[in-house]
Amino acid sequence: MVHILFDTSNVQLSDFVQHGAGLTYFEGLPPYQRGRGYYVGIPRQRGAGLSSIFKGLWRLLLPMLKTTGKTLGQEGLATGSRILSGLAEGGNLKDTLSSEAKTGVENEVHQLPNELVVNVLIHLVFIKMAFSKIDVDSLNTVSTALNFFDIPPTQVSVSSAAFREYLTLNPIDQKPFHFKIHPTSSYIDLSKCFIFTEMQVMKKKGDGTDLVVLEDADQVAPIQMIGATFIKNMKISINGRETYDSNSLHHYKSYLDVELSYPKHVKDSYLEAAGYYSDGTNQIDRSGTGFKMRRALIAGSKVAQFMSKIDADIFNQELYMVNNVEIDIEITPNSDAILLLAPVDDDKNTYHLKILNCRLFVKTIELMDGLSLDIAKKLEVTPARYALRKTSTKTFVIGPGRKEWVSNLWTEQIPRRCVIGMVSHDAHTGSYKKSPFNFEHFNVREITISANGREYPAVPYNLDFAADKFVRAFHDMQESLSYAYSMDSNGISMNKFKSGWCLFVFNLTNNMEDDQCFDLIKNGTTSISIKFNEAVPALGISVIGLGEMDALLMLDKNRTLTSDTTVL
Repeated sequence: MVHILFDTSNVQLSDFVQHGAGLTYFEGLPPYQRGRGYYVGIPRQRGAGLSSIFKGLWRLLLPMLKTTGKTLGQEGLATGSRILSGLAEGGNLKDTLSSEAKTGVENEVHQLPNELVVNVLIHLVFIKMAFSKIDVDSLNTVSTALNFFDIPPTQVSVSSAAFREYLTLNPIDQKPFHFKIHPTSSYIDLSKCFIFTEMQVMKKKGDGTDLVVLEDADQVAPIQMIGATFIKNMKISINGRETYDSNSLHHYKSYLDVELSYPKHVKDSYLEAAGYYSDGTNQIDRSGTGFKMRRALIAGSKVAQFMSKIDADIFNQELYMVNNVEIDIEITPNSDAILLLAPVDDDKNTYHLKILNCRLFVKTIELMDGLSLDIAKKLEVTPARYALRKTSTKTFVIGPGRKEWVSNLWTEQIPRRCVIGMVSHDAHTGSYKKSPFNFEHFNVREITISANGREYPAVPYNLDFAADKFVRAFHDMQESLSYAYSMDSNGISMNKFKSGWCLFVFNLTNNMEDDQCFDLIKNGTTSISIKFNEAVPALGISVIGLGEMDALLMLDKNRTLTSDTTVL
């Protein structure tokens, strides 16, 4: 490696400014983002610039030059005397001058102070190294903090925006809830659509027809993130065509999306609006902080409010929905035995969660008139296209006594990523004593996903949870979620992984990375094989599977919905 000398006088601000799409910004960096791409140094770092280098060199040389002057004078007189003597002896003028001058210089160099020669060389080398590039192919750049001649762009596409409220079409005491977003000239920001709910928990008395207010002694609390997980099934239709059906497992999809993907600091702050309160290592521990906080929300049968995002495929992308589109949403709530936890063994009471209010808040967008016309013209020749991650949830039952189990999960498109979890079968169907989200390990020894002739993981697991031998499965979960060795965390520790958050995540993409690109579509059967160290317990196990696939939705000028061949 050879360092390349670099002339700093050639740096020009205009060399690093580029223009495009009406923007002016520094080359190689996103517009108006200082970022962390180029280290600027410690604030107010003074260091040793050129002036400091020469100033130090002068202070060093000044005393030496005084001594050197005397040496130069003496050697000059001696050299002149030798030249005159040579000429007097009949020597040639040119040869005598050349010979004696060379001798004088050599004598002078030998008489100079050693520290003078050494320190001059050191300073010259330092100056050279201070302005060398590490490699000739290293491009030049300047700090974006110098971009004080330009200002950020102005948003000129949206004229106004507002959140509109939508009530259920049917009475609130009739299930399921139906919502209809009617066609208008407004665009819809699907990523900013929220469900607002008001809930109250009562205790059933007698035959269950009478409801009474909760008492202080009642140890009951809603399940995790009740503002989103109260939904058993959700269906979404666009212009009469169904685009999403959660297969009566919407509460598992919502829980897994948040628990696995959201950073811990978001769960412990904003997501409290949806009723999320972090548990310790036991989800039904009455002394745990999470259970206590959720119990306090509904204590004394007070009304609790929640706000959560609509967690459906088309609502999990950032593109606006084009105007003049009708969207139908159907929401079916879960049963009381799933939504409420009453872990006291001798508590024979039953409880009822009543939904008092349920409405949507939808963000609508009004575009500038000229832009709306341009989009309408574009739709005449090109449909609006929405890239999304289609999700598919499946559930299977493993009977008691078995030590091996094999089944097909998906038989069409192979998912790009899948999540597998196991819960007690009675917790899945509904029990006041058990959490439906208590994903246990059940002493599994090996779990393998087979797809398109390949097995994941390539090297089979050899797990032993009793001996705390499960680090590979824990690492693979975090790696598949892009949390391994990152600066953030989803809050699932190894202890929690073993104690109720045992979720196996498999990345099935070609490069095994969770990037924003589409992966090549692969069709075939995706199967699962599980082997246990101990037999499945008497009540059996429910296996929950969540798969993610690439998909594409399209809307043409007539607002006719089409898709790629695998989306619906």
